Amino acid sequence: MKQITLVVALFAMVAVSAKAQQGFAEKGTSIAKIGVGYAALGFPVEASYEKSIKNDFLGIKKFNLAVGGYLGYFGYKEKVGVWEGEEYGWKYTNIIVGARAIGHYQFFEKIDTYTGIMLGYNIASLKFYGDDTFNLDSPSAGGFAWAGMVGARYKFNKTTGIYVEGGAGIANLTVGIAFNL
Repeated sequence: MKQITLVVALFAMVAVSAKAQQGFAEKGTSIAKIGVGYAALGFPVEASYEKSIKNDFLGIKKFNLAVGGYLGYFGYKEKVGVWEGEEYGWKYTNIIVGARAIGHYQFFEKIDTYTGIMLGYNIASLKFYGDDTFNLDSPSAGGFAWAGMVGARYKFNKTTGIYVEGGAGIANLTVGIAFNL
């Protein structure tokens, strides 16, 4: 709960005090983002890169198309118990690698709003930790992953901003820092 309060406070301070630049730039602009998400069991991390490839996409003024890559990681431990003084349980790991297509449309002068889709692969593993007496298998799995997303980015200056994104990749909601390259 403290983390959520901190994020809300950060956004409130930014909204009141920061002076942003114009939203998403023309064709050729590259953006790298790194963020921390919220999921039911913890706080996943993600990174993405995108490059604007088409202005006025589908003949719509100010609607720019960008494509790029995505990487998300989430790992956590589930303690099951203690056996002869040693803790044991399961370690879960999820890694999502994907490609994204993103449509940017500037509804507000200083805020870049966008929506898109991510197609990728989810690498999931489960590993037992603790006493080897149990001799349990550690299965792994993987499979197709996809997600839709909506987001907004607020730029402090020409190169740096913050973003919030929902529905994409490894987390339900992500906040982070965006850099124009």
